[in-house]
Amino acid sequence: MNEDKANETQQHDGHEDGGSDDDSEPEVVAHYWTPLHIAAQAHNAQSAKLLLDYGADVNFVAYTGKAQTPLMLAVQSSSDEDAHLVQMLIDRGANVDAVGPAGATALHFACDMGSTACAKALIRAGCDRTIKDDEGATAEEVARAHDIVGMVAAMQEVSLEMEKEKEL
Repeated sequence: MNEDKANETQQHDGHEDGGSDDDSEPEVVAHYWTPLHIAAQAHNAQSAKLLLDYGADVNFVAYTGKAQTPLMLAVQSSSDEDAHLVQMLIDRGANVDAVGPAGATALHFACDMGSTACAKALIRAGCDRTIKDDEGATAEEVARAHDIVGMVAAMQEVSLEMEKEKEL
């Protein structure tokens, strides 16, 4: 890719390194998905592991109409019972508080999709449950709005477990 083409695909916010002072706001790096994005969207944990083992950037933000991280895509492709890929990305350093489309975080997506397993994994990883999307809703409020049975209770249960662990 020539230098002009590379410059066209990157959006910088005025920082010399292209970064941002706020780590929760993902920087839009390119207008294409990486192989890791594709593996996450396809819920292909084996391919994702291989890509991560060879240095794929777990926090690379792709913009294809909306900013997305591999973690956000993995949450959206996970079933309620299977958060294995989500947990792998978290273990490899995925930013659990990255804000993407419509101001939503991975936890917002988990609550919207009804994926209790993903929500629990994200909460255990220490995600910020107070982040509000562009409509002013927290992830818990999204779960309540969709009337997802057990989601709010499961989220509260994990939070209580974590509090008890801190006390020990």
